[in-house]
Formats: sequence, structure tokens, C-alpha cells
Amino acid sequence: MSSAVLNYIEKNTNLTFSFDNQFKRFSYITFFPIQANSSNDIDEQGKKTFWFQLVSTYKSTYQSINELGEVSQDNATVKTLYVKFPMQYLLDQKLTADKVRKFFTDNFVGKKFITLPVGEEMPVFEFKNNVRNIVKNCSQVNIDENFDLQVFINEFEKPKTTK
Repeated sequence: MSSAVLNYIEKNTNLTFSFDNQFKRFSYITFFPIQANSSNDIDEQGKKTFWFQLVSTYKSTYQSINELGEVSQDNATVKTLYVKFPMQYLLDQKLTADKVRKFFTDNFVGKKFITLPVGEEMPVFEFKNNVRNIVKNCSQVNIDENFDLQVFINEFEKPKTTK
């Protein structure tokens, strides 16, 4: 795991427990990205919002018991997770969506797992025909706004020293 992520997690873990600090805490996830791209959406007010995202799929399974008491484990559902990097976050980090896409594609997409600090998991909605609909089997999280993505990227891009 990246030292930038480890240091960030350690800083969060060391927060003393208090009502104020509980809102400063974040979660982190480890996932295998299969796509890195930019996207946008139009909300109910017609405002267009842009972001960069990493996309991952995973299988969720659960057991069920029929009326004979037999356990069945064939209830698998493939779900999609979107890890979003809002455009304002990228601007604050002085990063472009193209640079971030190239970095994640070169280092992680289809290659290895990544751990990142994120906010609360939310459902994915789409807005069609003046109606907001939930998208089945999809969820989204935003990157934690205080995470320094530039430090994380620099850690991977620094020249490898040879001995």
C-alpha cells in the first residue's frame, strides 16, 4: 500500500474520539479498477456536473434457505462501484482529468488493487424525463476531499533508484 495512503489513514486513526471529530473521520476502500474515465450528469435543476471516476465491479453473494431448510448460495449479484473525483477536487489539487486518467490507467486499471480514503457510500441516480431514478446494483463514493492525490501520484512517478 502507498505510504501516502498509510500516513493518511494513520492520521485519521489518531483522531481522539469526540463528537466533532467523528465528522472528520473517513472510510477507505480497496478495490480493483476496471476503468478510468471522465463523466458528467445533469441534475434536476439542469446544472451539468463533471467528475473523474474509477469504475470497479464486484460480486455480492448471500445465502438463502428454502422451505426444506436447504441452503442455497446461488444468489450472486454483480454490482458496480464508482469512485468519484469531483472536478473541483482536481482543480484544488492542480491536476487535470487527463493526467489522473493516464496515471490510474498506467498503474492500476486492470493491473492491481488500490486503497483510497473515501466518503459515505451513496446510491447512483439518473435523471430522465424529469424523474430521478435509482440505478440498480450501483453505488458511488467520493474521494476524501482532504486526501492529497498529488503526493500519492508523485510517490508512483518518482524515478526508481537502482542499487
